[in-house]
Amino acid sequence: EEDICEYNKARIYDFLWFTKKDFKAALLAYQYYEEYISKSEKFEYNFIAANRMISIFLIAPSQGFNKNKLCDLIRRILQQENNGGKAYYLIETCYKNKLLENTELINTINSILNQYPLNSKEFQLIGLYTDLLDKILCDENNLNKKAGDNPEVKKARKRKAQALLAAADYFSCEDAGSGFQKVHYMQKAVNVLKTISGTEEERKEILRAMAEIQKKSASQVPRYSVSIDNSEQVKALLDSIERLNKEELLYYFAMLPLFP
Repeated sequence: EEDICEYNKARIYDFLWFTKKDFKAALLAYQYYEEYISKSEKFEYNFIAANRMISIFLIAPSQGFNKNKLCDLIRRILQQENNGGKAYYLIETCYKNKLLENTELINTINSILNQYPLNSKEFQLIGLYTDLLDKILCDENNLNKKAGDNPEVKKARKRKAQALLAAADYFSCEDAGSGFQKVHYMQKAVNVLKTISGTEEERKEILRAMAEIQKKSASQVPRYSVSIDNSEQVKALLDSIERLNKEELLYYFAMLPLFP
């Protein structure tokens, strides 16, 4: 396809920049990446191109790069179909390097989270987004990490707890292994809820359910017992000790290992 030409040219010049440290090659790579993203709808390639553009921009911000245009291209990529974790890393890069305003990043993350139902299997990805959202919200509102009273922070943390409880629901209690896995995610949800004020009753309810599951799972753990008759060995040991004199006996007990 025609639009891939700019991408390939950008990659070649980027390779020269990376290996030869030829700054002219870096400028050309940036130019071709920019041309490519401006007309491409391929998220995968756009994601790589945007990250490389950001890298070059941060290394040489005084080279006349148009930051506003770069930010517009990033917005264009983030408005494309959500591609899960890669979109997350692009947002995180923008936050760390102050390329987009916090309010814009907050709205973008909320928009992505709204695409996932409450019972989504993507609990790990939801956790990444909610943790980043939590961090940006605290930064934007000058809050400390314990800001469990802020409505937006509470909402983000509650969303993470819901994702963990959804993960727990994927495990049954039919066997001990599944039961313990279920409890594992429920405990993680409780730990998140501890950072949110006013969730005491919710936590108690989850803890009661966990106790029932743990009790049931523990009863399902298979138990094995083996009967071993050591009477002959004990008798032989006692016979040996009886033949020892006092000094030998003291030496024998002194050499026995001590257990805590």
